[in-house]
Amino acid sequence: TKVSIISLLLIFIFGIGLRFYYLPYDIPIVSDGFLSFVYAMKTVSVGELPLDYSTTNSGWANLLSLIFTFSDKTDPLDLMNIQRITSVVFSALTVFPIFFILKKFVNQNTALLGSLIFIIEPRLLLISIEGINYSLFFLLFSTSIVFFLKKTYLSFYVSFACIALATLVRYEAFLLVIPFTIMYLSRFNDKRSILKFLGIISIFVLILVSVGLVRMQATENICVEYTYGNICGENGFTNQILSGYEFIY
Repeated sequence: TKVSIISLLLIFIFGIGLRFYYLPYDIPIVSDGFLSFVYAMKTVSVGELPLDYSTTNSGWANLLSLIFTFSDKTDPLDLMNIQRITSVVFSALTVFPIFFILKKFVNQNTALLGSLIFIIEPRLLLISIEGINYSLFFLLFSTSIVFFLKKTYLSFYVSFACIALATLVRYEAFLLVIPFTIMYLSRFNDKRSILKFLGIISIFVLILVSVGLVRMQATENICVEYTYGNICGENGFTNQILSGYEFIY
């Protein structure tokens, strides 16, 4: 309704204004966001993915490198502020998918209240002004849930594409495929739906494979020895899963 749209926009404006109020414009990034900054700047300087740099969770840095390409690169502090501002915008935008998720289970007013609580949550606010990859990850993660709950074939395609993009930002999103697949097949288990699901999952695989090959070419000199052999090159997600198995072993 018109009231809910206006209310949601006001919550978004309040949330982004609150973040800009606490944004430390004169302080360099010193947390994990600094690693993303270095990777993004290296990508801009060489014009491709930098060699011998770990590609784990580098999706955020890849996006930053694209933004930095169109920015003034003479002052590192200005670029760090651009990184923070981008993170803040993504963090505030997350309120929209959160609202639609809540609206699936509660009434409109309660969903608006939940959105307000989400936008002012202190830890999410602090994460956003640090310029790390969580803001983009939360936006893609929640958006994938929104489109999955719409339960149309087009929305399923978008949902799994969002999961793939979220996996590039943080590899943990890869695990979201498991519950989504189970829920889809438990509801749509006829032959036609299964064939359509193969097309849906192919979008997910295509995104990860195409980016993974580029990452492996850039890190072909990074070799890790596992119990089952030596693997050179990192795609940023399967190597982390294999490392977990190696750690347990």
